[in-house]
Amino acid sequence: MQLSDLTPDQLQALVALAEAQGDAIGRTGARKFLHDLREPTNPKARLNRPSFFWSADADPNAKPYTHQAYPKLMFRLEDDQVVETVVFTQAAEQALGDRWSAAPPLVERQSSEDAVMAELASLSEEDRAAVLESQRQARLVSITSRLDKLSDAALARVTGQPKRGPGRPKRAHGDGA
Repeated sequence: MQLSDLTPDQLQALVALAEAQGDAIGRTGARKFLHDLREPTNPKARLNRPSFFWSADADPNAKPYTHQAYPKLMFRLEDDQVVETVVFTQAAEQALGDRWSAAPPLVERQSSEDAVMAELASLSEEDRAAVLESQRQARLVSITSRLDKLSDAALARVTGQPKRGPGRPKRAHGDGA
């Protein structure tokens, strides 16, 4: 909405409202967020600060707790995945059957190493050898591409081959130096 869309009466009401509120438009009384809820030591710090009262007693004006059984979240395990649904009545819960439970099933997370071992175990000996060979080739390609990006000095450090610095003469065969 643009200000040009307002009628003159609406503009006057908006200006009057802005003048009545002054600096309070868009500002809160708190200067910064409260991180420490303890009582401030400085009396001036108590200004513009809400009061917090610590109590272990329940609110006497609150309604007493009543258990509400539905809606209820139900779970079942399907193909190593936890499936969940919401039921709203006891009849709907009974219609789901015995495979569904109110508690989520405990599914142990399989490490990536165990998952790879299980997958490799399911392969034939020839397929397993082919997979391992393709993995070896992929690693060689990765290492080669990284080596291509290195400078000559860095390549010498990585491969362990010393490189002579510039201006240093080669050592002659008969030199004792």
